[in-house]
Amino acid sequence: MGRRLAAVPVTGYFDDFQIYGTPCDCASAQYTLGTMFEPLIGFDLAKHMSGDQIRVTLGVRCDFSRVPLYHSITMEVTEERKAKLAALLQSYIDTGSITEAEAGRLYGKSRFVICPRFGRVYLAALQPLHKIHGRAPVRPGGSMHDCLTYLLRVVEVLRPVTLPIFPVRSEEPVVVLTDASFKTSTMTGELGIVAWC
Repeated sequence: MGRRLAAVPVTGYFDDFQIYGTPCDCASAQYTLGTMFEPLIGFDLAKHMSGDQIRVTLGVRCDFSRVPLYHSITMEVTEERKAKLAALLQSYIDTGSITEAEAGRLYGKSRFVICPRFGRVYLAALQPLHKIHGRAPVRPGGSMHDCLTYLLRVVEVLRPVTLPIFPVRSEEPVVVLTDASFKTSTMTGELGIVAWC
């Protein structure tokens, strides 16, 4: 509704709405969206933030200040969020076990750190966290230990990513489609790749 009826560049994340645009446009876009939605759903004024070119949301820092000169946006996970997740991962490795409830919370925190930067890449590494019933050991060589140490390494090497707002290539893109499967019973895996030029 915001995009189609009011021409406001807005996205929704559960019960939060993010408005994008140039600094001179954001205030009027926020006002327009607020006026349109107030009678329908209402807004919590305590959560309202005025427009800014650099914003941290859910531990992800988005920097739009380079758009006018470089036509790019920079995204990165904050150092504070990375440090908290690294400490949590290390604590389970040090204790040598993790419960089902802890694994569920860790899965959510890991997704928030990994997805804004990599999309769905690295989500396969989180799969062992779904298989815990009760309590699971975290021992070197085990799948849970491998999962946690891998995630710890990913968190340690996360760097900002620069996203161009205009295409950077003039030629047609190469589309790569992949799929994989793994059979635990036979310990065999298959990988399929299609490259479309």
